[in-house]
Amino acid sequence: MMRRPIGNMPVRHLIPCQSSMTVNYFVQGESSPFYSYAINVNAGILFNEGFARVIDATAPGGAKLVNNTVVNSLNVTQTVQSDLSLMTQIGAQYRYSDFAFVEANRSEDGKTVNLYYTFNSTKTFVVDFGLPLVINPTDMSVGLTSDKLTGIEINQTTTYANITTNNNYEITYTLNKTIDGQDNFGVKYTGEIATAEGTQSDSVEYSITIIPASTVYYEDSFVTFSEPNEANNILGWTRVTDVTETEENATQALEELGGNATGKNVYGYDPAYANCTMFSMGSAMKATVSGQNYATATFTFKGTGFDIISLTSNTTGTIVVTVTGENNYKKNYIVDTYYGYRYDEATKTWVVDENRTDTLYQIPVMKVTDLPYGTYTAKVTAAYNEVFAHNGTDRYDFYLDAVRVYDPMGEDYSRYTEDDEGYPQYIKLRNALVSGDATIAGNNGVVFIDGGDTAEIATYANYGPNNEVYLTNGQAISFTVPENTNIATVQIGAKAPSGTAQMVVNNGEATEISTATEMYYKLNVSSGGSVTITNTGDGILSLTNLKITFTGTQEDAVALATLSDEAQTAAVMTVRALFAAAPVEPEPDPTFAPERFEAAWNRSTVRAGQKVTLTVKTSEDVEAVMVDGVTIDTYRTRTQRTGWGQNATKVTYREFTYTITAAETADYAITAVNAEGIASEPITVTLTVQAASQRPSFGGWLDKIFGRWF
Repeated sequence: MMRRPIGNMPVRHLIPCQSSMTVNYFVQGESSPFYSYAINVNAGILFNEGFARVIDATAPGGAKLVNNTVVNSLNVTQTVQSDLSLMTQIGAQYRYSDFAFVEANRSEDGKTVNLYYTFNSTKTFVVDFGLPLVINPTDMSVGLTSDKLTGIEINQTTTYANITTNNNYEITYTLNKTIDGQDNFGVKYTGEIATAEGTQSDSVEYSITIIPASTVYYEDSFVTFSEPNEANNILGWTRVTDVTETEENATQALEELGGNATGKNVYGYDPAYANCTMFSMGSAMKATVSGQNYATATFTFKGTGFDIISLTSNTTGTIVVTVTGENNYKKNYIVDTYYGYRYDEATKTWVVDENRTDTLYQIPVMKVTDLPYGTYTAKVTAAYNEVFAHNGTDRYDFYLDAVRVYDPMGEDYSRYTEDDEGYPQYIKLRNALVSGDATIAGNNGVVFIDGGDTAEIATYANYGPNNEVYLTNGQAISFTVPENTNIATVQIGAKAPSGTAQMVVNNGEATEISTATEMYYKLNVSSGGSVTITNTGDGILSLTNLKITFTGTQEDAVALATLSDEAQTAAVMTVRALFAAAPVEPEPDPTFAPERFEAAWNRSTVRAGQKVTLTVKTSEDVEAVMVDGVTIDTYRTRTQRTGWGQNATKVTYREFTYTITAAETADYAITAVNAEGIASEPITVTLTVQAASQRPSFGGWLDKIFGRWF
């Protein structure tokens, strides 16, 4: 029954009581949220008691929420969101920063939930080469795509580099001096950022830090070369290029400190140098000296040592390197870069060979290490001296291609542990090799294996201006990594100064090396493990340093362990196996395919004890047949007509017969043999034999009549 309204009083529908719940977003450690919102709900509705944060490495921020939905007063299910990048209501400085979702809780009355975050608006990148570094907006935040941006601003100058930006909002960081410390600058991106109300202009700022790796490799552009001065006999330098030409726009790979290790390069490797087959980045500086003329090149660095990278050939000569530093430090070094020798078996010495034309590229002709950490200036002087004019001319060349600096930030390697590059130690393999006798009887940690298919351990002999071990095809070295539980990685410095090498570690897959630039490669070996490195390529494989990095604290100096006799024998067997001839598949026996080859018994079913004849018809290219190994070489020549009418022809064939006494049912293999004794594939015919007491099933009276035929 419906009630009518009294007078003009309207009907009032009862609306359930409503309440409000709150979601708060906090920066961890702060008391006021950076964002909050309310959810209107019907009376009695609370946040789920199971509301919680659970760790999920695949979720933005490293965690996600569970039991995080609530039905609002409009009967719509709302979700409390933990992924800030999806929340258009909050500021860009939160949405486009690296955030970690670290905590969540629910109030006791169930009406409030709180989410806590930490933010990192600082990125640290590591440079191990002097090439420019390019930083994209997405390198700062995956959601910061260039199509959303309208501006970019660098708001701080730097100590070591020139910084430029372009229309794609990329930052190019170009070193203008050697880097030996932390370089910081800020960047501000502006854009039309999506919000709950549409789009609005907003900005987000980041801090960028650049640090050098434990070694940094620089092109010759970081070196100051002498200008010609005839009055003082000073020569100028000439830039020379190779067939690849200088790569003017080359950049180094962007490597974030502690970033995702998947596919990450070790310190000292960059794909930009993977194909520098001659000069580093395609060019070098050259000086030709004679008489009283000389040329100089100078570079300043901070660190504990350096390499000078050069070309060596039978036209290059001697340089003097003077190193000066703090506290009146001064030391001179001299090195002869001539490379044109042969080993005289008669005198057992290396002698100059004026006819040698070998050229090796990117050789560390000068390696200075173990300097006290500090700032140094190295002055390279190329001057003619007839004592070092090995090729009999009155002049020689020197090429300066690149330099490498060690420990530019000193010996505080703790930051590098984030990349498994902490506290690196370098063992020069050539020193370890030549200081021992490299024989089975004894060694100093490294043995040289010469030969490939013969693979015998031999005394290593190599003469020339180098700090490297050279392996030609089939040669190998073997060593044992020291026992140390704190080892993080073991790496090898390798390159191909001439041609393309194939570096095989133990019996693993070959790594093709076609660059003359020394770079580092990680070895899959643990503490105390043995390593055999073999060159299976046609070019020379050059090995420089063994680099060992550690996980924790500064380590005492390590040395290679002496190889046991068992380890040396195993190394030799590994090399021999690499060059063992592939097994030769036996040639298949020749076969014979006669033009005609058929066989049949005169009766397919017989009783045991009865005689039966096999007739084999073949073409005339068959000289004999074999029936289960029995040879029949007599035959009758027969003819038969084939075809009809005018197309009928006579065909000649040979007929072989083989008669046996039936014993039991069996398959018989028949093979045709030609005049050369080559057999055909066999054919098989079956003879069915019944027991002597059995009779055919069609009755005894028929057996009496026809039995003699069965």
